[in-house]
Amino acid sequence: MRMRFSLSLIPRTFCFVVPIQIGAELIVSICFINKLSSIYAVQAIFTGKGLTTMQWVSNIIDLVFLPMTIWGYISISRRRSLRSLIFTHAYIIDTFVSLGFTIYFIVYWFAVAGKSVNNPPSNNGKIQPPPQKGSDKSMTVGQELAMTIVATTIFLIVRFYFMFVLVGYSRIMCRKTNLRPYNGQPRDSLGAKIQFILLRPFEKFWTGQVSSTRSRARSFGPAEVQRLEPESPM
Repeated sequence: MRMRFSLSLIPRTFCFVVPIQIGAELIVSICFINKLSSIYAVQAIFTGKGLTTMQWVSNIIDLVFLPMTIWGYISISRRRSLRSLIFTHAYIIDTFVSLGFTIYFIVYWFAVAGKSVNNPPSNNGKIQPPPQKGSDKSMTVGQELAMTIVATTIFLIVRFYFMFVLVGYSRIMCRKTNLRPYNGQPRDSLGAKIQFILLRPFEKFWTGQVSSTRSRARSFGPAEVQRLEPESPM
């Protein structure tokens, strides 16, 4: 019962009505637009805009991942099962990396906001406005905190749903093309090693079954070497 419940978390369609391949292509397109904003980090070098170290690291990671989104979109649109599986794993890693940066920036922002509330800047002898009551300050910070938490929660829910959609698409493609840890190019090839690393730990989840020792030996036989990327009839 628990296993059935966990598998039901993986969608077969996008938003219950859209075909999952179209949904996967849309998700990668949104990811590309999001990563495209990392170019502003490069422009900051010439404009002199100040960025913290973590902001630099975050933008550089997004910039490195940008070409991967193009490659992932092409792989999904062409129904390449192994390449789509590789991109899905990269997207999963990027999701958790983004989660870490999101939590860090929220904590950092409220730490800075809290310091500015407790230590307001002086006006160098100029007439200052009436001081704001402590309750009003805490209420403002509390409202901002609540809004930020709600917005961040919505963002993370959407991001994790996108991740599950890509996982669902890759799993469907692995089963449609009969992709297994041991079928592919010769054993010593890079593609076969990547295929084995990605599929073997959770083979039953991705392929629906576990390869036997006999199928492992046959898959790498010289007369039965299959293509790494089986063509989909669709």
